[in-house]
Amino acid sequence: MRRFAFILLVLALAATAPAAARRTTASRACGQITVRLGGNDFSYRIVLESGRATCTTARSTLRTFIVRSVTPRGWFCARGHSADKWAAACSRLSPRAVVRAYLIAG
Repeated sequence: MRRFAFILLVLALAATAPAAARRTTASRACGQITVRLGGNDFSYRIVLESGRATCTTARSTLRTFIVRSVTPRGWFCARGHSADKWAAACSRLSPRAVVRAYLIAG
């Protein structure tokens, strides 16, 4: 089941990438969140890359995924790997949205 969800996430992100590249509007900053993991605090910059979602929804969705490792209902989430600049990303199909969390170093 996890493999199927991961494949759907990859397909959703790949499908939105060309549309996001064609858009002339920039992505929207949605502030930051701070989470405590293993006794350490980590801060993430939240960005609405494309689509329609409120900043409150973007922050809540990514916080839930980062802290509890649970994908909220209706979303597909993944953690960044290797050369990905983002730490976590979530997308949904209806209404379309792609939100990402970027670790703030420091």
